[in-house]
Amino acid sequence: MKKPRAKARRVDLRLWRKRIEGSPMQQRERETSRLVGRRLRELRIARGIGLAQLGEAVGISYQGLQRYEKGECVIAVPRLLAIAETLGVPISDFFDARDTAIVADDTQIAIVRLARKLKQIERRRPERYRKLRDSIYALARLKE
Repeated sequence: MKKPRAKARRVDLRLWRKRIEGSPMQQRERETSRLVGRRLRELRIARGIGLAQLGEAVGISYQGLQRYEKGECVIAVPRLLAIAETLGVPISDFFDARDTAIVADDTQIAIVRLARKLKQIERRRPERYRKLRDSIYALARLKE
């Protein structure tokens, strides 16, 4: 004797999508977290500050800062105030999406890394640093 087939549950796709995407309020919260995180990264890189360095100054691990920058976690207001103070910017800079003056693109990131390497060379081998600096200045004059 055959068992009776169980009735297939009909899934309402609208309810399923709402469960996955969250409420409109949750969506806005995620968008705001991403915006603030993106601005945090741009401001940090524009000032040449590393994740570990900023984390130490504010009292957060660099992994925690990474999560903030990716927009995975919401930054509490007191913590955001401490970050803004450390970076030397008003807290409003994290929310003003229209300000495009500070955009950390790949070129800026490369420049900051290069500056750090040059600083290391200057400390370890001053003579080599002077030769390298003179070569860079000579190349810059050729393009003028």
